[in-house]
Amino acid sequence: MDIIVLEAKSALEIVYYTATGNFQESVYFDTFFPQSLRDDPTFVAKVQGVFEKMVSFLAGSDKEYKWYLSCNNKTPMCQKGAFVHTIDWAKGPHINFCDKFFDSDSGIESTADMVKHCASIDLGAAQRLRAVVIVHAFLHASSVMDPDGSYVPTYLFFSATA
Repeated sequence: MDIIVLEAKSALEIVYYTATGNFQESVYFDTFFPQSLRDDPTFVAKVQGVFEKMVSFLAGSDKEYKWYLSCNNKTPMCQKGAFVHTIDWAKGPHINFCDKFFDSDSGIESTADMVKHCASIDLGAAQRLRAVVIVHAFLHASSVMDPDGSYVPTYLFFSATA
């Protein structure tokens, strides 16, 4: 449980930066978001709104929904090799952590350990951080996303770059 708490705190920092910062000034903004989205005057506010919702979930301050977690390695998704997976409940996202999430040889890294090498982290390494895996899982929850869900693919990539 300590690993989940530590990584959830790092995930909160990532989503807070995206929700409150000028993420559109990031080098990845042009890379991951097509011009057609960037030309939409409501796009930045929509992205920030999704990440604000995640901030409220991770901080435990959302008034409408709560997030739930479990560690059940017997689920079909865990058996197929997932690190975590999202079960979309009406009362909020349920994130199930598979044993692979905690395995240091699984291909994902402790966020705290990787941040020590921040100057040399590339996008590939950033996508393999446990905190980013948690952010990614939240982006599959309908209670987090915009009702039309149209920005899911770009959010999933962008969450690794914050």
